[in-house]
Amino acid sequence: MNEQNITKEATILIEIYKLFYHENPNFCDKDINIKMQSMMAILLQFGLPFSGGYGFHFLEEKRIPMSFNLQDDINNLYKMGKATDNKLIELSKDTKRIVKIVSDILFKEGVDSSDIVQLVTRVSQIIYAREYCLPTGINTEEIAQFLNLPVEEVENKLQLVKKIENKFSFLYNS
Repeated sequence: MNEQNITKEATILIEIYKLFYHENPNFCDKDINIKMQSMMAILLQFGLPFSGGYGFHFLEEKRIPMSFNLQDDINNLYKMGKATDNKLIELSKDTKRIVKIVSDILFKEGVDSSDIVQLVTRVSQIIYAREYCLPTGINTEEIAQFLNLPVEEVENKLQLVKKIENKFSFLYNS
């Protein structure tokens, strides 16, 4: 697929992916859908200015947030294979800042590449469940029970989310 034939939203999505994961997306990769879905669910929660119309829904059987519009965009990019290093579009300053903050905090400890998919999936699950599926003020144990995850894992991921929230709070209140 020729990169000139993709939509503006798709080019922005590719550049966000590159900045977030520090690699070019490979649309033939078996994990590309979950990586894109989780990334966007997380980034949109932290105010990513993106007009792609990605309404997320919680898929009960998989216990993950999914956007059918985003899945369609990813499917349309399948023919592209692996994106190149060429910059397709310049991201806005706000977009770059949000993506960089979230990515830097999530991947600060030098996460092994085999654990990245699980990390972003878990963080997106926990954020989405806490914000949209469960009552306000829910505790860690109840989130863990709802998602059928170990309490320790939920606590660990919530600490990462809190670090991100604190960073944004500091930036916007200074």
